Amino acid sequence: SRHADRVVAKRYSTTYEWSPELLRTVNAARYWTLRLKISKGIRVDNSMLRNLGEEAKLPIQQSEAITSHQDIVENLRDARKRMRENQRRHVELRRTYLEELAEATVLSRRPWLAEEDHEQQKQEQTEKQLKELIKREEVRRMHRTLSNILKEEHGKGLTKLDVPDETVTPPKGSHWGDPKEAKQWKGPWRSITDPEEMAKYIAKVNIKNFHQAHHTPFCGGAKLGQQLGSYSDTHIADKILQGEELPVDITENLMDETKRMLTALGTNADLADRKLTMEITSEGFCSLYKVVKEDTSSSPSLKHVGHYKAATKRPALAKMYADLLSLPYREGFSPQRWRVVLDVMLPKEKNNWKISRLRIIQLYESDANQSMRYLFARQLGFLLEDSKVLPEMQFGSRPGKMSISPVLQKVLTYDIARLVKSVIACIENDAVSCYDRISNLLGYLQLRRLGMPISAIQALADTWSQMTHVIQTAYGR
Repeated sequence: SRHADRVVAKRYSTTYEWSPELLRTVNAARYWTLRLKISKGIRVDNSMLRNLGEEAKLPIQQSEAITSHQDIVENLRDARKRMRENQRRHVELRRTYLEELAEATVLSRRPWLAEEDHEQQKQEQTEKQLKELIKREEVRRMHRTLSNILKEEHGKGLTKLDVPDETVTPPKGSHWGDPKEAKQWKGPWRSITDPEEMAKYIAKVNIKNFHQAHHTPFCGGAKLGQQLGSYSDTHIADKILQGEELPVDITENLMDETKRMLTALGTNADLADRKLTMEITSEGFCSLYKVVKEDTSSSPSLKHVGHYKAATKRPALAKMYADLLSLPYREGFSPQRWRVVLDVMLPKEKNNWKISRLRIIQLYESDANQSMRYLFARQLGFLLEDSKVLPEMQFGSRPGKMSISPVLQKVLTYDIARLVKSVIACIENDAVSCYDRISNLLGYLQLRRLGMPISAIQALADTWSQMTHVIQTAYGR
């Protein structure tokens, strides 16, 4: 029915205004991305590849004749370049599409307007239809905005906190556990709404979470960690990276697994010939901030992201900011503004305010975050991908892979096992607080092994070690 068609009709509500030309270039980029996967030996559905080629209006025979890895990479770069150009022109392309749609609608209703004698009337009717289409889109956009605003819990932070109630005495013969260990607490809870009291409890829990690796060998509380210094740049660190034997008093009490890690750090990494740079170019600065949403909350100093996005429109400002972002990593220092982080507490489950079920989201200064992303995450990510040293089982934080893929593989494995009536055994291990347990000094050693200069490690280490944490709730900071 017409009602069903309206209900299930496709709605495009992305960052960019939809148009056939933009969709064509997006499909072209997707097509060459799949072709690149095929060149790397990754299996791809042929029907999906063919459909993308047809929707992108590519010359199929000529495209299929391109088989070398380098040519595929070049075509992918060109496709992405055209896609980004069309994304910048998305409003203009949408307007062109609406004009064509308005004219087609008028001619479908009044075919006789296509005759030369009715050119003026056709133009008037087309403009009228175009205004109607634009008004319809504005109404739809307004309703979508209102829907987002009126959603439950929209824009709210942490309004209360549930903590173990130590004032209640457990029944005789029963034990509720240690109230300081909220995860194991089985007794009653009490709600806190006083902002200062909430901040004290949150700070206490966060300090404990962030120090879970403090007594491990590579941290400052252990002998090995003390010998590595603040930046893993001491003579002991050099001996580890050169594969030399360490003094017995350092290694005598280490576990075998730790010794194997030290041995691995002393082996040469088989890396691709890709030079790491500590220079952020003007183009690099613009590429970073063009993909960042302007309403992104990221700067504890309240420096708006729109300030940086506006700078991308002026080459002189982009060059200035690119130089300012590069300077700390070249010279090995941390700007004071970078050493403040905003800790935003979010409940893991809806309406569950227990202190043991909160997730910490840290918001760095926008320019600090983007510079780390450019110099560390992006450069090292490309280096490891080109060197083919990442295991195939790793799906998270990798270009061209999705974290949901292993879940799909698991479901398919179970379905196949059930269909063929096969007996299987599975084990799943969850690394508890895995990110909180990462040792910084071990990370610095690995960064040096991958070729990152000491100055960049110093800037990163000083930012982390001298960090001031500001807790934010619904009541403010």
